[in-house]
Parts: sequence; structure tokens; C-alpha cells
Amino acid sequence: MILVDKLPCSVLITDVSGTILGLNRQITAVTGLDAADLQGQSIDRILPPASRIFLQTHVFPTLLRNGTISECFFQLIGADRKAVPVLADCRSDSYEGRESYVWTFFVALERTRFEAELIGARSRAVESALAVTTSERFLRSMADALPGLVAFWSNDLVCKFSNRHYADWFGRNADEMAGVHIRDVLGEELFKLNDKHIRAALAGEPQQFERNMLRRDGSIAFTIAHYTPFFVKGKVEGFIAQASDVTELKLSEVALTNPRNS
Repeated sequence: MILVDKLPCSVLITDVSGTILGLNRQITAVTGLDAADLQGQSIDRILPPASRIFLQTHVFPTLLRNGTISECFFQLIGADRKAVPVLADCRSDSYEGRESYVWTFFVALERTRFEAELIGARSRAVESALAVTTSERFLRSMADALPGLVAFWSNDLVCKFSNRHYADWFGRNADEMAGVHIRDVLGEELFKLNDKHIRAALAGEPQQFERNMLRRDGSIAFTIAHYTPFFVKGKVEGFIAQASDVTELKLSEVALTNPRNS
């Protein structure tokens, strides 16, 4: 076993019943047992109970059927008597004229640590996603509760968010608004009327203006619109569009300034 002593992994040779016929130095380093303590002993000597059961119920039957296993995960009893996770490869062979199994154990502490960190990262990602989802639900609920029209348009004039009232006004579903160009929502005529305000907002200049808009039922509404630039690290990434229907207020003003003769 001089050559295999040079290998960085643990090597063990057993007969088909699991009796140890040969081993290298690495297996003694992992288990803390001398070669003399292991030679002629059952492989069960270095396995915790769960791995012994797994060996008998799964590993040996697979070896008998296929003559080989690859990357089988189980545990050895370490030098500190704690379980050491390993990946095992094994194949049928012949040793000193006897039918045998050649085992190669790769200690998987680093892999186990990496997988634990990966699982932890995934858990944190799931928690973050849930938090974002909860936050988005809150923001949408709050935006939908507003009486006015609210939407966010990116600097390429694509809708990233709209509340229910904004979508309803233009005959759309709020979930279908994302990714739609503002020209397709406003229509060509209204887009041309608002173009100068859009360009100004994207240049970082807040806009406020009045606009007569056609409702879905064909009636005319008087609105006041605000386009507020949205800055990220000093750069305009889009604008928030907010519009309020002030038709009733406008009609009241007209009634006050033009009272009917009694």
C-alpha cells in the first residue's frame, strides 16, 4: 500500500463481506485508528450506526448488482469520535487472489460547509424575496387606494408600475401595464400633447399641467397632471406620473363665476 499512501484521499480494501484487507495512511488519519486496529476488522468499525444500515441496505446490494458505486454520501467515525461526512467511490476487484471491493473516501467537510452556506444563502434569498413581495403588495395596495392615477415610466418610456385607477382609465388591466410603451397607453394624440412635459421630466424638471382627457364612457374630464422626475444616484431613471380628475371642482368654479340669473 506504499503507493496509495501518497494519495490525498482515504483508501480501503475489503472482501465482499466488509472485512478490511488493506488500507492507506489517510484512513488512519481520518479515523484516528492504527492500521493494526483496523486490519481484519469489519468496515462497520469505522461507520456510525446510520451509515452501517445504509451500507447493508443500499451500498452492498448496489455493488452486488452493478459492481460499482460513485459519489455515495455517508459518514465515517472521525478521530474525535464525531461523524465525518465523506463521498465514497467503490468498485469490485481482486486483492491477493480474493474477490474484494476497493473503497475511496473523499472527506466532504468543505463541500458540506459550502452546501450549508448555500442553503443559508438560499434561505436568506427566500426571506428577502418574501419581504420584497410583502413590500410590493403593501405599495400596490396603498397606490390602488389613492383616488388619483399613478404610474411610473422608465427613461425609455416603458411602464414599470401603475395603480388600478390609471390602468382602468385607459381600459387596461394593471397587471398588463408593465412593459407597455407610454405611446401605446396614451394614444398618439395625447402622447404628442404631453411630449414636451415628458421630455422635461426626463431632463429632471418637475411638470404640472392641466389636460382635458376622454373618459372610457366618452365624456370629457378635466385633469391636473404632475410628472415628477425619479432620480437614482443623481441620474434620472424615469418619472412618476400622477393625475387627478378635477372635473367636479372645475364645474363648481364655472358655476360660481357664471351664476344663473334668478
